[in-house]
Amino acid sequence: MKGYDGGEFLDTLAVQVSFTDAVWQNVVALAADDDGRVLVADRALNRIYRYRVGGTPASPPVSADGQLSWTSQASGALVRDIAFAAGRLYLLDDGLGTLQVLDPATGPLDPPLFGYFDELLAEPSALVADAEHLFVIDRADTTVWELPVDLAAGEQLRVNTHLKEILRTPSALTVVQGRVYVADPELGKIIDYEKRQ
Repeated sequence: MKGYDGGEFLDTLAVQVSFTDAVWQNVVALAADDDGRVLVADRALNRIYRYRVGGTPASPPVSADGQLSWTSQASGALVRDIAFAAGRLYLLDDGLGTLQVLDPATGPLDPPLFGYFDELLAEPSALVADAEHLFVIDRADTTVWELPVDLAAGEQLRVNTHLKEILRTPSALTVVQGRVYVADPELGKIIDYEKRQ
């Protein structure tokens, strides 16, 4: 088991760009697409904005396509997290407890809600992606799921097996070079797991 409960930052980078937008009310998640644009999810407005960011601190120039054509797909929808992979934007909706997929050019796929994953994910709380997979924390049972980016039903794998310390309150995750790092505030650790596929 590899757990990290202390240490220091080895790489500290000076911030080159900072930006804000007067329309934001409650930014909860960020992602970047393959063209280097920054995607900003606003929970209060249930909107996702897309920006091209220049190299100097300023209000960002908005791409020609600007706001993505996603708004809440049903009563009670609340964007919680976003990730970009395989040319698509994945949106974790904890108001409806579901995962949605958006094509940046056309908006939500049809159907926008995936029934299979609605059953699998009781309380999805965090999302990250690499080129081939999505990783989702389900806080209901502290499971970290690895899902294929095409969301093929039945292809999910549990990342956090009980060969390591049992997670209590997983809250955030990232994936780097085939390893999944999960932060657990109650344990006071970041625990790493290997990707399953």
